[in-house]
Amino acid sequence: MQPSSRDQVDEREILLPDPSEGDDARSDPEEPAHPYSRQRRHLGLFSTMFLITNRMIGTAIFSTPSSIAGSVGSAGVTLVLWVVGLILAYCGLFIWIELGSLMPRSGGEKVYLEAAYSKPRMLITTVFAVHVIFLGFTGIGSVVVAENILLALHGSASDSVKRGLAMIVLSSVATIHISSCSLGVRIMNLLASVKILILCLIIVSGLRALRGDLSQIPNPASSFRDPFAGSSSNVSDYTNALLKILASYQGWSNAAYVLDEVQNPRRVLKVAGILGVGIVGILYTLTNIAYFVVATPEEISRTGVTVVAMLIGKVFGNTMLWLTAILAALSSFGNLMTASFSMSRVVRELAKEGLLPYAHFFAATTSSGSPSGAFLLVFFSSAVMILFIPFGKYAFIPNQNVC
Repeated sequence: MQPSSRDQVDEREILLPDPSEGDDARSDPEEPAHPYSRQRRHLGLFSTMFLITNRMIGTAIFSTPSSIAGSVGSAGVTLVLWVVGLILAYCGLFIWIELGSLMPRSGGEKVYLEAAYSKPRMLITTVFAVHVIFLGFTGIGSVVVAENILLALHGSASDSVKRGLAMIVLSSVATIHISSCSLGVRIMNLLASVKILILCLIIVSGLRALRGDLSQIPNPASSFRDPFAGSSSNVSDYTNALLKILASYQGWSNAAYVLDEVQNPRRVLKVAGILGVGIVGILYTLTNIAYFVVATPEEISRTGVTVVAMLIGKVFGNTMLWLTAILAALSSFGNLMTASFSMSRVVRELAKEGLLPYAHFFAATTSSGSPSGAFLLVFFSSAVMILFIPFGKYAFIPNQNVC
């Protein structure tokens, strides 16, 4: 049965919106704010690229290399898998670039799933809303920030104090974003720059060890003399390692959630996505090379989640180990800032469609362009977890870098 002309028109309207949506001039910064008004396009190329890099670079690169090295058993296979993970991340990115170019609107999966599964009406949107609000756990990274702050200060605290500190971190993120959208973007850009510098510091530390004059590293780069020696023969080891690597690359889709606020979204999404994922992929690969310069796969696998502490300790001495806690805290805070920025926009889009109670409140936008009420729902599930689940027992949460 051939689709009617009306169905064809409706499908075209979904997939090919008005080209004026990509025009920066259509949004007036001085236009009075209204809860349902279209957002000002204030995110340029670098801010959009930093949205991606800030979300991708979490605590995983500081911890998961140890378990990956322990699984596959050699430096050569580990580096090959990181490159494979980058290629797969690009495959996903290119799909989202195509979808984002066809439908340059905020919402990400919400927009694309609605276009693909329009019937029954609002079913897929409702399912997605339940996932975002109740299973999103966007703010669970505040736990990592709290614990690393205490570690950097060489302090210990009860679980109740840690819970309180984590809730303060959540409140701080929401306050920054709600009070000033531009301030939140500037802080996110700064934190993304710091993350890139942190990874560059780790890479430079590996290069420093190559000089061979550090007594604690008598044989630098010994892992590369026979890079595939000791490789595992178990296929499941490679599968598990690749899944962990893909989780480390998670976040390449982050810009698609806020396309209503991106200048010339069709062009910027392409450039920012390709550059952002590429920069992270190169830094991840070089960081892993730095790890193997200062230690063998066996040594790295024994470090657990403190692999970066091992590197800094060997190169700069144990007195600098507090720096690793600062690095992890900054990385987690930047990840939290960026994830909440994007998800708050998704919640606002859901509220605009009337899927949430008190939709007017949750869809409201401040004069600075930030969704004020949406942040309450963004952090709702995470706050419940922090307050009522035994502190730190979050390993069952999928795709969350809470280590």
